[in-house]
Amino acid sequence: MLKNFWYACEFSSVVTHQPTQIVMLNQRFVLYRDSQGQVVALKDQCPHRGAALSLGWVEGDCIRCPYHGWKFQSDGRCIEIPANAPETPIPKKAIAETYPVKESQGFIWLFYGDLPEAERHPLPTFPAYLFSDMHAAYNDEIEHANYARLMEVNIDFAHVVAIHRKSFGQRVPMNKQIRYQVQEDDWSGVAKFSYDSLGSSKTILNFLLGGRPEFTTTLTYYLPNITLAEIHVGGKGRGAIKIGILVAYLPIDEKHRGVNAFSIATS
Repeated sequence: MLKNFWYACEFSSVVTHQPTQIVMLNQRFVLYRDSQGQVVALKDQCPHRGAALSLGWVEGDCIRCPYHGWKFQSDGRCIEIPANAPETPIPKKAIAETYPVKESQGFIWLFYGDLPEAERHPLPTFPAYLFSDMHAAYNDEIEHANYARLMEVNIDFAHVVAIHRKSFGQRVPMNKQIRYQVQEDDWSGVAKFSYDSLGSSKTILNFLLGGRPEFTTTLTYYLPNITLAEIHVGGKGRGAIKIGILVAYLPIDEKHRGVNAFSIATS
């Protein structure tokens, strides 16, 4: 488990003023937006009797526990216990655990580790065209597989000749050697490979793109749980097709190892 990292854990559009539960690294968290629209992340467990705060409700900048109505600020501190007399002091232990959270590039990012802020790695920066020049579609689904294995699938050049043989991978020889160089930094790696594809096939892609277009795939991983596949079919002129598949793989628990949050963009 890579603990001291920012995890893309949910789409920004999903988190509202209603509490939302997410499960990550076998832990339950609750996300909500305060009165200013800022995202708050707490452990989804009231310190009183363990009720799920995600079943409660938001009041201004605070969240109410659904069991006894305890009211917690965004910093986790309880400021009201309805069953107690007003003069009764609130116990010092009445604090819900909080987590650093950021919102960027369409995702909510949660930091589960214990590093001080100055030592945390930066959020990844994705290509700007994904958000400015492409038509986006979103999807999420649960996969019963380890999230690292799912990431591996999306940064694998060699599988194109078999799995995608009926689409953009057709006519690529099965014995084609695939050699590429990986450029890495401390938090990411990227590689590019070009295929001669479509050959003499009479598919709609071949017709639209006019002949035997080359297609190029650029694959990038961003620690700890993001991959980006950029696929360009055809030349630089009219009719070329570009697809970007940005995926956040979220490790859930022992029985459900990965959830895929897809952001698919096409030109």
